[in-house]
Amino acid sequence: MFTFIILFCVERLKCQRSIASIYHILQGKRAAQTIQDANLYQLTGFFSIYSKLRRSQFDQVTNQLLQSGWIAFDRNNYVYVTEVGKQFLINHQGHFQIEYFDGVRYAKIVDVFIKRFSLTVQTYSNVVMDRRTFMTIVDDDAEKQWVKRHYQMAQNDLESFLVDLHESTKAFLKSIDHSSAQLFVDRLTGYQQVGLSVQQLARKNNASEHDIKMMLTLTYHRFLQYIEDRRPPILLSFVNDQLSLVNQHFMTNSARKTYQLMCKGLTIDDVVTVRQLKRSTIEDHVVEMAYALPELNIETYISDTEFNKIAKAIQLNDNRKLSLIKAYLNDEFNYFQIRLVMARYQIKVN
Repeated sequence: MFTFIILFCVERLKCQRSIASIYHILQGKRAAQTIQDANLYQLTGFFSIYSKLRRSQFDQVTNQLLQSGWIAFDRNNYVYVTEVGKQFLINHQGHFQIEYFDGVRYAKIVDVFIKRFSLTVQTYSNVVMDRRTFMTIVDDDAEKQWVKRHYQMAQNDLESFLVDLHESTKAFLKSIDHSSAQLFVDRLTGYQQVGLSVQQLARKNNASEHDIKMMLTLTYHRFLQYIEDRRPPILLSFVNDQLSLVNQHFMTNSARKTYQLMCKGLTIDDVVTVRQLKRSTIEDHVVEMAYALPELNIETYISDTEFNKIAKAIQLNDNRKLSLIKAYLNDEFNYFQIRLVMARYQIKVN
């Protein structure tokens, strides 16, 4: 699965970025370039799905793909998928259900949700069997405190709570494929049952540890999507205080500060003065804002006529290389204007 994800991302880049850009997207680097790449190449679903991925691990996998002849690099060191790699993508299309990844929405809450859910299952199943002393599987004080507060409200009828939780979770697991459901269950720890580690799951399923981590993350994302859609009260209680983070605009903290200033009526030049940053940096922020805020009025920066001219050039060239689009337009427009149209063009077309 992990190999498929990397190849899929490389194919989306259209030989216009280095392999490092994929690593930054998967790892969830909150930088302007990474956020813009994720948006531009429609890879937001993969943003931060592997936050603990080390660069050495990523390089090891991509080197294997290179040696196998599935990816290659051009003279600019931009990566692309070879014909052999494309055949692998075709043969496995639809097999891994990667369309359910929603990293841009769930990156901030998925770890919190799983810690709360897992620790609740472990704690309540032990307490209801009158076992009060056990080694917790979650070493996070904030989430331990959350479970403790939750327990204080539910302790008068733990058995009823566990039955409700079991039925609600089972309903979700029945809505997904059996292998993903089994992986989810095998990971849980309860009374006299120790959840399997990633290494153990890898051996059991004859898969790599990278694959197991991606399969689990995908299932957790689907679980959150299920909770948002169906809103079962007992499951919703695990994320009620977190859902506001899901709907936050996808911007760096610096871009958000610029946005707050512009909401007060400040222009780009005003923000440059107030924040003492380069104009190009503030322009980066405006592009981020255009991706994150479909309702953003960009007429201040580009007219409808100019927008349509640039958009037509992008459409005719089917190429996202800024320098080529700029040259095609006879250098009539600057990079900021082209990037701004690209941001809004993605919203309009896709």
